[in-house]
Amino acid sequence: MINRRNCSLALCLSAMLLLATMSASASSVTYASASGWATATTGPTEITFAGIAPSGSFTNEGTSSGLVIDGVDFVGQLTATTNQLNVVDQLYASPYYNWGVPALLESPIYNLPANPTFLPYIRVNLPANTTAFAALLGTVSPNSLTYQVTLSDGEVFTVATGARPSLTFFGLTAANPITWADFTISNPGTYSGGFGVLTNFQFATANTGGGGGQVPEPGSMILIGSGLLAAYGWRKRWRVSLPHGANAPRTKPAGPGLARPM
Repeated sequence: MINRRNCSLALCLSAMLLLATMSASASSVTYASASGWATATTGPTEITFAGIAPSGSFTNEGTSSGLVIDGVDFVGQLTATTNQLNVVDQLYASPYYNWGVPALLESPIYNLPANPTFLPYIRVNLPANTTAFAALLGTVSPNSLTYQVTLSDGEVFTVATGARPSLTFFGLTAANPITWADFTISNPGTYSGGFGVLTNFQFATANTGGGGGQVPEPGSMILIGSGLLAAYGWRKRWRVSLPHGANAPRTKPAGPGLARPM
């Protein structure tokens, strides 16, 4: 017969198992080095934006449909209803757009009032079943601002950038497919003409477990939780089967447009 105490313990163990499973299925792992991200992923495709803009010039991709390359759709959101995005060749207004790579994706320009209600961002819509992505990021006017990367599942990450022309690597792997990721400069202030750059974007499949095996699979969590429940039940049956007076084990209580950077 199951008493109230046994039932409560079983319910607690089940709740812990459910929370662990949900955490494993939702959590992602970030990487600050390209080599670490590469080890944790399989079959990456890289988008450098090279050859899209004429040499020493740029192309305007500021539409609601954005720029689609290899199944990835890059959309620049200037306001809630308007778009702005440019691909810039490294020789344009040199050395301002020369970050040591052939081309850049320039974010919408941050001409913002005090206490803005909307921050511009680049949305990257990913192909089906994508569980990993990476990019090189930078900020201009001023340099060294921070990106906020928001995923379709609600997870949010921050990436601090360095001074131009230094680009910062940001990589991520997830246990479940990522539908889209937003790249927003989270601390732009009221700077006139500030913007972000994004290049060498990669998407791939995370190795087993999401995050190169650093996040346990939900199936593994279920097996662990089931084992705990089974072990508890076996122990209770063993105690009941001891002869009267035997020394049963004791238990303890459970404890818009291009901008020239400054």
